[in-house]
Amino acid sequence: MYVHLPIFTVYLFLLIVRAIFIYIVYSTIGYASHFAFYSYWISEGILLSARGASIGELIWNASRGYAGLRAILKWVLAVITSLLLIQASSAAMAQASRIPSFVLTLEQSLELAAAVALVVLLAFSRFYEVPLQRVQTLLATGLLFYSLVQVANNAISKYGMESHFHWWEGVRSTSFSVALLIWLIGLAKPLKEETEGAVQVPDVQGTRNLMRQGLQLLRELFERLHRFNSETHR
Repeated sequence: MYVHLPIFTVYLFLLIVRAIFIYIVYSTIGYASHFAFYSYWISEGILLSARGASIGELIWNASRGYAGLRAILKWVLAVITSLLLIQASSAAMAQASRIPSFVLTLEQSLELAAAVALVVLLAFSRFYEVPLQRVQTLLATGLLFYSLVQVANNAISKYGMESHFHWWEGVRSTSFSVALLIWLIGLAKPLKEETEGAVQVPDVQGTRNLMRQGLQLLRELFERLHRFNSETHR
């Protein structure tokens, strides 16, 4: 898998390393120390960055053989990354605890953007015959499931609706285990080697029109994210 999805492989490795590291820190020096505080939030930011990069890698690999689509995706991914970092940085500057604020704002924005991107990816695969291998589909499904749970959790926490959803904590706490199970099912079968001369998209103008609509949706998405974070930090 490392050959085809190196970033996702590193992400899985970091999950294991971080869990062991945080367990050792908490069990030896406790939760209240500055080292434990910074260890948690910095490692959380690293994991979040690796998760976002993994989603970008999956989308990038799915567009293999589609030169026109890749040319557009390169700029779209760069713009999304820049907007997420700028938004998280601006929110963090207004808070006393800048590192937690930066990570939490980045997480909220990333999970919503990731959910939209993965839905678009799976829709492309279903309706526009973009070929996805079984492994890629299951990895995308696991990532999408976890992102949707996090988006719902952010909404429930924002509006203080925890008392109305007593069962939600169980869903939230097991969501990553479910996503991990989906990934393991997908990884049980290795990725196939790509053949030379992959089919190119014949309708480049159609792709451009579709991506133009996607960019418009992304613009509306980030406007909503900005309003969401503005209301959250009031």
